[in-house]
Amino acid sequence: MTQTRPRPETGSETAAVRPPARRRRLLSPQVVAWVFLGVFTGLAVAGYQLIPEAASWAVGFGVSVGLLEVGLIGFCLIADRDS
Repeated sequence: MTQTRPRPETGSETAAVRPPARRRRLLSPQVVAWVFLGVFTGLAVAGYQLIPEAASWAVGFGVSVGLLEVGLIGFCLIADRDS
């Protein structure tokens, strides 16, 4: 007497039973947002200190404020994407 193996189910039969596959993320959006903000804050500090040597202090200040704005807007957009 030989034993037979059960037939494997097809994808259409198991689709209703199996939960949908979840995408695995390496980094959460919050971590990416904080890194983004940190990078642009660092660029703003560097711009504030280095640009006045080549131009006026107002140009360095304006560039640093612009970089901080980009960093904060990007932080808000990235952090809010998951919620």
